[in-house]
Amino acid sequence: MTERTSHSALSLHRRCPQAWHYGRVMQLENLAQVPAVERDFGSWWHALRAADALSRGRLAGSLQAVPRSVKTMTGGPVFPGSVEPSDVLEAADAWWRGQSAELHAEWTARIGAELPVRLRHMYSGWQHRWAAEIEAEQPLAVELWWSRELPGTDDVRIGGFIDEVYRDTKRGMLVIRDHKSANSLDNKRAEDDLMDSQLQLYAWGASPMISGWEQGRLRATGFDRARVSVHPPR
Repeated sequence: MTERTSHSALSLHRRCPQAWHYGRVMQLENLAQVPAVERDFGSWWHALRAADALSRGRLAGSLQAVPRSVKTMTGGPVFPGSVEPSDVLEAADAWWRGQSAELHAEWTARIGAELPVRLRHMYSGWQHRWAAEIEAEQPLAVELWWSRELPGTDDVRIGGFIDEVYRDTKRGMLVIRDHKSANSLDNKRAEDDLMDSQLQLYAWGASPMISGWEQGRLRATGFDRARVSVHPPR
């Protein structure tokens, strides 16, 4: 029987075996993390970025793999692989209109603006700031699932989703990218991201699949970080 695991599960076990047992074996939910406005907003942002990459990949004719679906927050809208950025923004409008005044107040207090307003502001800011880099990118895959047997094990497989794989036409190489959102973009958090082995592990795991596309070899990994709240933390 094949055993399956993930980077997050291995990291949790390394930090706290008891927490791993509660969450992964007993399937207990951490109520302290539910609900989390910042996490749910990050899911909307991931969906919007996925829709943008898919749209650009279709225009460039560069897509090698398309996800079956693109999800937002738990219980939120789910989109097909043909999703466009406008679909996500319109769904955010509709979802927001259907929520209570109490939820509106909570979200606005946490992220500094209404969900649709903050999403549009972040999206336009990202497009403007990174216009030159975006022009040189050809998306190859979004929300790409990979699975690979761990060396030295008896049929133990590890897997995960890669947010984005793209060809950097300026530098002539393939890159995998992880989208992160947080309240803080301080240097310490950036250093933690760079030292985290998750993306390197994902590059190893997905490299046989990506090589099979005959588009080149993976040469780099990168993080795309965005601040959730309008106002930086004090």
